[in-house]
Amino acid sequence: MKRYFQTEYKGQNQLYLAIAEKINEYYPIGINRDTPEYKEYPGIKKIMSVLEKNMTDYNNQNKPWKSFLKQLRKGSKKKIHDTTIPHELAFQAELILKKYQDESLIYIKKIVFTVSFIGPFFSVYGIDITFIKENADGSGPLYDAVNVVTESPYKEFESAFNYLKEEIAEQFGSYKFVPIRVGLYDVKGLQTPYSDRDECTVYNALFDAALDYQPFQFFRGEMYYGSEKNPNIKVVLGPPPPYNPPKIS
Repeated sequence: MKRYFQTEYKGQNQLYLAIAEKINEYYPIGINRDTPEYKEYPGIKKIMSVLEKNMTDYNNQNKPWKSFLKQLRKGSKKKIHDTTIPHELAFQAELILKKYQDESLIYIKKIVFTVSFIGPFFSVYGIDITFIKENADGSGPLYDAVNVVTESPYKEFESAFNYLKEEIAEQFGSYKFVPIRVGLYDVKGLQTPYSDRDECTVYNALFDAALDYQPFQFFRGEMYYGSEKNPNIKVVLGPPPPYNPPKIS
């Protein structure tokens, strides 16, 4: 089952209106990323200008985010890792709730949080992920699988999830929370510069391509937490897309 976000959305949900407006501002819907028309689109030019600044002056561009993460660490007492990538469209970090490792596997319970460069949006979600080791010493490839995604302040995620959401909202003022379930909706005709997907997601458009190779099958918590009711998302029944695992170097 595929769910599509409607870029022509005209309803009353203020979050969906804001997302649709921003996608239409920056992306030429229906145009392939490899064409001259795509590269010359004003919104794409803006995006590439932002990314160029990030890549050529990463330390300066990232200073406010690093300062914010330092503040978060003082308040949470948990390990927080900056996972921002210069050629992506968002700041990103992870708060580690639990980590276990033995000869066979690595298990991590964490909260991912991300703040967009191109629009007033942020997202917070929990992940339980397992890595199976090829070799006991950790050498060789790791085979990962997302066990479950926690999409709201639920059970063991509640305290840290609320803390991050509240701190980001205070730091970034009028930024809107984007539920991870909404971020995973496909957008018909959308392609973003640094994703290999033929049809990209809301998350690709606003944040990054980090989820492209992590298919999420199981969710827990409150569906559409942080969003308004009746999002008016079109649901299309069809076969699941093929899974292309990342190459192991």
